Amino acid sequence: MSRRSPLSGKYLLQNTLAKLLIKGIDFLLSFLPRKKTVIPSSPQRILIANLAHMGDVVMMSSMLPHLKTKFPKSEIGVLIGSWSLSLMKNHPYVDHVHIVDHWKLNRAPIPFFKKFFHYYQTFFRAVKEIRNSYDIAIDSYFFFPNAIPIFWKAKIPVRIGYTSGGFGDLLTHAVEWKNLVQPLTHYYIPLLKFLNISPSHDDSCMRPYLPQPQTSQIHTRVGKPSDVARQAYIVVHIGTGSTLKEWPLSKWRELVKKINTYPLYFTGKGAHENKLITNIIDQIEGCINMADQLNWEEYTALLKGASLMIGVDSLAGHLAAVFDTPSVLIYSGMSNLDHWKPLNKKCTVLTKSLPCSPCYRGKGCSAMTCIRDVDVESVYQACKQTLTDL
Repeated sequence: MSRRSPLSGKYLLQNTLAKLLIKGIDFLLSFLPRKKTVIPSSPQRILIANLAHMGDVVMMSSMLPHLKTKFPKSEIGVLIGSWSLSLMKNHPYVDHVHIVDHWKLNRAPIPFFKKFFHYYQTFFRAVKEIRNSYDIAIDSYFFFPNAIPIFWKAKIPVRIGYTSGGFGDLLTHAVEWKNLVQPLTHYYIPLLKFLNISPSHDDSCMRPYLPQPQTSQIHTRVGKPSDVARQAYIVVHIGTGSTLKEWPLSKWRELVKKINTYPLYFTGKGAHENKLITNIIDQIEGCINMADQLNWEEYTALLKGASLMIGVDSLAGHLAAVFDTPSVLIYSGMSNLDHWKPLNKKCTVLTKSLPCSPCYRGKGCSAMTCIRDVDVESVYQACKQTLTDL
């Protein structure tokens, strides 16, 4: 484990001041009166929360089939950020969706005070919606910020979650974090065990679950229906939530020139990714820029129908895993791959192995050698091997 790792001790926090603040809050909360709470055997409504970004909510979806199988008559609600709404609004196992946009997780290009005000608006709206409505609430995020204060404020009788993000004294059934060599979704198993649900630690038992898109959704955007149905194509998603995790533009261009014997569909969002894609594909044949041109159904359908998806550390890699699309992903050494690698046997993750990896540094370093030094030939050979194995 890296000496800088925050994945030790009670809290998954690296900032000393933040850790002291959370410790102080938890100290005060420890004086609250407690009573033993019995988990109902047949709950009417169950709430699952993850206020983090879309990749985290994709991971959270691995719990839904187990809950629906155990409690087929129960209604299931989710508490998520508005940015994850497209993942859950039409999910077959989700009956209710509630929104809270936490200021720390909000990536909107607006001033902090607006994020803060918006957070409290959505906080109290969600509390009003879920107050006295759910029998059980499960928080699936291990870091700060979690939804535990919302559960408590809404008077949900059974509150399950990890103590590692703070507010553990507001839980009725708590789990302490242990840094284990396992995928992130396996950390949900101790939470489910409180409900007498005991999935095995086999990856197939805790794979994320989302509705499978219909590839016909993309025919109006990507050529003719016959083109999409009959041609093998590659989806390239260069964007990520942090510019630190981007692979150099020059290397993308070199790779694209090697693989453009296939049609290449570039996906992304926003002006920054659009500009990157434009520079990468400039004067290279066979490349189509689909950034900001696809709705959610079209995007997932394009991804599902691809022969290969190439990308970095982002939601796209986890979606490819859900849809069994082969992928080659270029990762930095900022996070632990044992936790964050997509659950996909057809996934190859490439990174530059360094003594400092994983560093767990949210702001990375100036060199970012762990990703910038991943060579083009290694990525190309991984793509070539994946396509050969199909």
